[in-house]
Amino acid sequence: SSSSSSSSSSSSSSLGINYKNGDADLNKTTMAGADPEAAIAFAVRYLGGSPIQQHRGPQGDGPCTKLAWAEWPDLHQWHVVKYSSADWVTTDQLRPAVPYNISDLAKYVEELRALGSNVYDMWLDNREVLQVGNLTEMAEVLQADGVPFGVWSQPAEGTCSIYLDLPGNGLAVELVSREFGGEPLRSRCMSSRFDLCAAA
Repeated sequence: SSSSSSSSSSSSSSLGINYKNGDADLNKTTMAGADPEAAIAFAVRYLGGSPIQQHRGPQGDGPCTKLAWAEWPDLHQWHVVKYSSADWVTTDQLRPAVPYNISDLAKYVEELRALGSNVYDMWLDNREVLQVGNLTEMAEVLQADGVPFGVWSQPAEGTCSIYLDLPGNGLAVELVSREFGGEPLRSRCMSSRFDLCAAA
Protein backbone atom coordinates (compact mmCIF):
# COMPACT_ATOMS: atom_id res chain seq x y z
CA SER A 1 0.00 0.00 0.00
CA SER A 2 2.75 2.46 0.97
CA SER A 3 4.75 1.47 -2.13
CA SER A 4 1.76 2.21 -4.38
CA SER A 5 1.21 5.56 -2.69
CA SER A 6 4.87 6.50 -3.15
CA SER A 7 4.75 5.61 -6.84
CA SER A 8 1.63 7.68 -7.39
CA SER A 9 3.16 10.65 -5.62
CA SER A 10 6.30 10.39 -7.73
CA SER A 11 4.28 10.29 -10.91
CA SER A 12 2.30 13.31 -9.86
CA SER A 13 5.36 15.38 -8.98
CA SER A 14 7.28 14.50 -12.13
CA LEU A 15 4.43 14.91 -14.60
CA GLY A 16 2.38 17.51 -12.78
CA ILE A 17 -0.74 15.38 -13.11
CA ASN A 18 -1.86 11.80 -12.51
CA TYR A 19 -2.80 10.28 -15.85
CA LYS A 20 -5.19 7.37 -16.05
CA ASN A 21 -5.74 4.93 -18.89
CA GLY A 22 -7.54 6.70 -21.70
CA ASP A 23 -6.80 10.19 -20.40
CA ALA A 24 -4.37 11.03 -23.19
CA ASP A 25 -2.56 9.58 -26.17
CA LEU A 26 0.66 8.61 -24.47
CA ASN A 27 3.78 6.88 -25.82
CA LYS A 28 3.38 7.97 -29.44
CA THR A 29 5.18 9.77 -32.22
CA THR A 30 3.10 12.12 -34.39
CA MET A 31 4.53 12.96 -37.80
CA ALA A 32 3.33 15.12 -40.67
CA GLY A 33 3.50 13.02 -43.82
CA ALA A 34 2.63 13.44 -47.48
CA ASP A 35 1.38 9.84 -47.69
CA PRO A 36 0.35 8.51 -44.26
CA GLU A 37 -0.87 5.16 -45.60
CA ALA A 38 2.48 4.49 -47.32
CA ALA A 39 4.36 5.28 -44.10
CA ILE A 40 2.24 2.85 -42.10
CA ALA A 41 2.47 0.16 -44.79
CA PHE A 42 6.27 0.43 -44.58
CA ALA A 43 6.15 0.21 -40.78
CA VAL A 44 4.05 -2.93 -41.00
CA ARG A 45 6.19 -4.59 -43.68
CA TYR A 46 9.61 -3.83 -42.22
CA LEU A 47 9.46 -2.36 -38.73
CA GLY A 48 7.21 -4.71 -36.77
CA GLY A 49 4.25 -2.35 -36.44
CA SER A 50 0.59 -3.30 -36.76
CA PRO A 51 -1.99 -1.02 -38.41
CA ILE A 52 -4.71 0.25 -36.09
CA GLN A 53 -7.81 2.31 -36.76
CA GLN A 54 -7.39 6.01 -36.09
CA HIS A 55 -9.65 7.23 -33.29
CA ARG A 56 -10.48 10.73 -34.49
CA GLY A 57 -13.67 9.84 -36.32
CA PRO A 58 -14.74 10.05 -39.98
CA GLN A 59 -12.98 13.39 -40.54
CA GLY A 60 -9.66 11.58 -40.10
CA ASP A 61 -10.42 9.43 -43.15
CA GLY A 62 -11.82 12.23 -45.26
CA PRO A 63 -10.73 14.92 -47.70
CA CYS A 64 -9.69 17.50 -45.09
CA THR A 65 -7.36 15.28 -43.05
CA LYS A 66 -5.84 11.85 -43.55
CA LEU A 67 -4.65 9.94 -40.50
CA ALA A 68 -2.92 6.56 -40.43
CA TRP A 69 -1.81 4.86 -37.24
CA ALA A 70 0.41 1.91 -36.29
CA GLU A 71 1.16 0.29 -32.96
CA TRP A 72 4.06 -1.83 -31.69
CA PRO A 73 3.97 -4.63 -29.09
CA ASP A 74 5.28 -2.22 -26.44
CA LEU A 75 2.21 -0.03 -27.21
CA HIS A 76 4.26 2.73 -28.81
CA GLN A 77 2.26 4.25 -31.67
CA TRP A 78 2.89 6.23 -34.81
CA HIS A 79 0.31 8.79 -35.87
CA VAL A 80 1.06 9.98 -39.40
CA VAL A 81 -0.99 13.00 -40.45
CA LYS A 82 -1.68 14.81 -43.71
CA TYR A 83 -3.66 17.88 -42.67
CA SER A 84 -4.77 19.17 -46.06
CA SER A 85 -7.08 21.84 -44.63
CA ALA A 86 -4.03 23.39 -42.92
CA ASP A 87 -2.01 23.66 -46.14
CA TRP A 88 -1.69 27.43 -45.89
CA VAL A 89 1.22 27.42 -48.36
CA THR A 90 -1.29 26.55 -51.07
CA THR A 91 -4.47 28.18 -49.79
CA ASP A 92 -2.74 31.50 -49.04
CA GLN A 93 -0.74 31.37 -52.30
CA LEU A 94 2.57 31.84 -50.50
CA ARG A 95 4.79 30.35 -53.20
CA PRO A 96 7.54 31.16 -54.09
CA ALA A 97 8.29 32.93 -50.79
CA VAL A 98 7.36 29.72 -48.95
CA PRO A 99 8.19 27.02 -51.49
CA TYR A 100 7.07 23.84 -49.73
CA ASN A 101 3.93 22.34 -48.34
CA ILE A 102 4.27 18.87 -46.82
CA SER A 103 3.98 17.11 -50.19
CA ASP A 104 6.54 19.40 -51.83
CA LEU A 105 8.95 18.92 -48.94
CA ALA A 106 8.65 15.15 -49.10
CA LYS A 107 9.41 15.20 -52.82
CA TYR A 108 12.40 17.52 -52.29
CA VAL A 109 13.90 15.34 -49.55
CA GLU A 110 13.41 12.11 -51.47
CA GLU A 111 15.01 13.55 -54.60
CA LEU A 112 18.20 14.43 -52.71
CA ARG A 113 18.26 11.36 -50.46
CA ALA A 114 20.83 8.73 -51.45
CA LEU A 115 20.88 6.15 -48.68
CA GLY A 116 21.85 3.40 -51.11
CA SER A 117 25.14 5.26 -51.63
CA ASN A 118 25.48 5.80 -47.87
CA VAL A 119 25.11 9.57 -48.13
CA TYR A 120 24.08 11.27 -44.88
CA ASP A 121 21.76 14.21 -45.59
CA MET A 122 20.81 16.84 -43.04
CA TRP A 123 17.15 15.76 -43.06
CA LEU A 124 18.19 12.47 -41.45
CA ASP A 125 18.71 14.41 -38.23
CA ASN A 126 14.91 14.50 -37.97
CA ARG A 127 14.22 10.81 -37.46
CA GLU A 128 12.54 8.14 -35.35
CA VAL A 129 14.96 5.78 -33.57
CA LEU A 130 13.93 2.17 -32.91
CA GLN A 131 16.06 -0.42 -31.13
CA VAL A 132 15.96 -3.88 -32.71
CA GLY A 133 17.30 -7.23 -31.54
CA ASN A 134 19.14 -8.27 -34.71
CA LEU A 135 20.16 -5.85 -37.44
CA THR A 136 21.46 -8.61 -39.72
CA GLU A 137 18.03 -10.14 -40.24
CA MET A 138 16.57 -6.73 -41.00
CA ALA A 139 19.29 -6.00 -43.57
CA GLU A 140 18.63 -9.31 -45.32
CA VAL A 141 14.93 -8.55 -45.70
CA LEU A 142 15.62 -5.03 -46.98
CA GLN A 143 18.21 -6.27 -49.47
CA ALA A 144 15.89 -8.99 -50.76
CA ASP A 145 13.20 -6.37 -51.39
CA GLY A 146 15.59 -3.86 -52.97
CA VAL A 147 15.01 -1.24 -50.28
CA PRO A 148 17.97 1.21 -50.09
CA PHE A 149 19.42 1.91 -46.67
CA GLY A 150 22.36 3.71 -45.15
CA VAL A 151 24.63 2.19 -42.50
CA TRP A 152 26.59 4.00 -39.77
CA SER A 153 28.15 2.59 -36.63
CA GLN A 154 29.07 3.90 -33.20
CA PRO A 155 32.07 1.69 -32.22
CA ALA A 156 32.44 3.28 -28.79
CA GLU A 157 28.86 2.21 -28.02
CA GLY A 158 29.17 -1.15 -29.76
CA THR A 159 26.20 -0.40 -32.02
CA CYS A 160 25.41 -0.12 -35.69
CA SER A 161 22.42 1.52 -37.30
CA ILE A 162 20.41 1.16 -40.49
CA TYR A 163 18.86 4.40 -41.76
CA LEU A 164 15.68 4.17 -43.84
CA ASP A 165 13.39 6.49 -45.74
CA LEU A 166 9.61 6.14 -45.40
CA PRO A 167 8.61 6.09 -49.09
CA GLY A 168 6.50 8.97 -50.31
CA ASN A 169 7.13 10.95 -47.15
CA GLY A 170 10.82 11.84 -46.87
CA LEU A 171 10.69 10.81 -43.22
CA ALA A 172 13.60 8.89 -41.71
CA VAL A 173 13.90 5.95 -39.34
CA GLU A 174 17.02 4.66 -37.61
CA LEU A 175 17.17 1.01 -36.54
CA VAL A 176 19.95 0.49 -33.98
CA SER A 177 21.30 -2.77 -32.57
CA ARG A 178 24.33 -4.45 -31.01
CA GLU A 179 23.77 -7.52 -33.20
CA PHE A 180 25.10 -7.01 -36.73
CA GLY A 181 27.36 -9.97 -37.45
CA GLY A 182 26.25 -11.05 -40.92
CA GLU A 183 27.83 -9.99 -44.20
CA PRO A 184 27.82 -7.64 -45.98
CA LEU A 185 26.27 -5.68 -43.12
CA ARG A 186 29.19 -6.23 -40.76
CA SER A 187 31.68 -4.85 -43.27
CA ARG A 188 29.49 -1.82 -43.93
CA CYS A 189 29.21 -1.17 -40.20
CA MET A 190 32.97 -1.40 -39.74
CA SER A 191 33.76 0.91 -42.66
CA SER A 192 31.05 3.56 -42.04
CA ARG A 193 31.49 5.15 -38.67
CA PHE A 194 29.18 7.96 -37.64
CA ASP A 195 31.24 11.16 -37.62
CA LEU A 196 29.72 14.56 -36.91
CA CYS A 197 32.66 16.26 -38.62
CA ALA A 198 32.63 14.20 -41.82
CA ALA A 199 31.52 15.73 -45.11
CA ALA A 200 28.46 14.16 -46.74
